[in-house]
Amino acid sequence: MPTTINGTTGITVPSGQLINAGFTSYFESAQQNIGSGFANSITVSHGLGAQPKLMYIGLKCVTTDLGYAVGDEINWPTGSYYAIGGFVTWTSTTQCGFVVNANLQIPNKGTGTFSTITYANWKVIIRAWA
Repeated sequence: MPTTINGTTGITVPSGQLINAGFTSYFESAQQNIGSGFANSITVSHGLGAQPKLMYIGLKCVTTDLGYAVGDEINWPTGSYYAIGGFVTWTSTTQCGFVVNANLQIPNKGTGTFSTITYANWKVIIRAWA
């Protein structure tokens, strides 16, 4: 039975189908550890058979930290702050990943005050679409 998405266009989508905006394949990594401090990078093989058109990096809370509950996921680096250094994501036809050369600070969920995360309390998840 179709599911109706209410809005100005009244789109109807068959149950279980994805509106993929031209994407034909999807990848989601296992949860990845991130090291503390400077010069971190993560590379994963995506197996999409093509270079991704879109990539998302999520920072998932696995132990309560900075007002975030276990299971909360933030879009990284959006909303993040780097005191110095930088952050870059990259893709190729076989792999994707990121490099960061600064301590990761995010706003406390309750107060908005930026603080460095407790690295062991977070995991990285990379999602990519081709």
